[in-house]
Amino acid sequence: MKKTFSLILLLTVNCLLSTDTKAQNNWQVLNTNTNLSLLSLQCLGTDTVFMYGDNGIILQSDNAGDTFDTHYNGTAAISMAGFFFDKDTGMVSTGSGNISRTTNGGSNWNSTGGCGCLIDEICFSNNRIGLFGSTNGVFSSLDGGNSWSQIASPYFHPTEIISLDDSVFIANYHNIIFKTNNAGASWVTDTLNYSGAYYLTGMSFYNSQNGFVISADGHLFSSHNAGDSWNLVANIGLTSNNLFLVFTDSLNGYLVSGSSRKNIYKTTNGGLAWSLDYTSTDVIEKLEYDGKHVFACGQNGLALRKEIYPTSVSTLNEKEIHIYPNPVAEQLTIDNGQLTRNTIEIRDMLGRIIYTEQLNSPLSIVRYQLLSSGIYFLRITDGKNYSVVKFEKL
Repeated sequence: MKKTFSLILLLTVNCLLSTDTKAQNNWQVLNTNTNLSLLSLQCLGTDTVFMYGDNGIILQSDNAGDTFDTHYNGTAAISMAGFFFDKDTGMVSTGSGNISRTTNGGSNWNSTGGCGCLIDEICFSNNRIGLFGSTNGVFSSLDGGNSWSQIASPYFHPTEIISLDDSVFIANYHNIIFKTNNAGASWVTDTLNYSGAYYLTGMSFYNSQNGFVISADGHLFSSHNAGDSWNLVANIGLTSNNLFLVFTDSLNGYLVSGSSRKNIYKTTNGGLAWSLDYTSTDVIEKLEYDGKHVFACGQNGLALRKEIYPTSVSTLNEKEIHIYPNPVAEQLTIDNGQLTRNTIEIRDMLGRIIYTEQLNSPLSIVRYQLLSSGIYFLRITDGKNYSVVKFEKL
């Protein structure tokens, strides 16, 4: 599978922070119609987003947050985290330490197991294989969340779990990165070259090989080999007990900082320097990226959105772009009318770039044998305008 990666210069420096408090920089406050705290969120491809929070609330939007539908997890317990495969099938963790699963968009829920403890992270790499992290360690599912079993080793409470590829996961705990290539059956660890006493609090991978992790005292590290090794990018000078971040590519990223977690900072040079991008009136609990927008959620029903790509499709008229067959088994034909010299990006349902290619003719055939079964988003761009088409890999 062809992939293109960008490299950044790694420097061990202290970064200067810009604090232009007047800049709100195109962040939009979304109307969630609730005052309940929203503790976690999940982007399902572009435009579909779920938010999870107090009293078992689950918010779902299919138009990038313009409007939300409200669901509940079937109990009065808090929805700490969740994961949906599509608009109908998904699961949430509850404050009682159970996993509740639905197959009809939240109309009905069934308990599929748990740990009797705090579950604050759920992550699946495909529609079968997933993990959840809890105060009693990590549990795995091999059947789409219908049942769960505890992983014997390591016994740790991860701050975050991220899917890198099919059955490959990476997690952070204290100052250690854990990685598994077999859905948690065995793990390898990588202790960062970091002598501080602060925990790793945030982690973000913008594709299956490249990502960042940050400590609570603002030491930012990067990896370009799927977390097998890490290098210090910079000490950015920000400290928080819960400093978390999201990167959209090798250069651009966002993080939440401050003792009250109300400030969003932005970098455009791979984390070397950060500037204040938004100041919230409420505590921010989570950031996520869907390939088109960065979303944030927080206390008192807070939901924010910032669009990353332009909305114009003036030169990429969706009616002139056709892909077939859809669903696709091995090869996909892309007919983009009279347009040439366009670039395609394939993103998975988590918004990660997993494939790029330059199109040099109006009719192109791309082979996708190496993609796992699932839903993907094909983004065609001429460098300024773009169009997004959803397809299914069998």
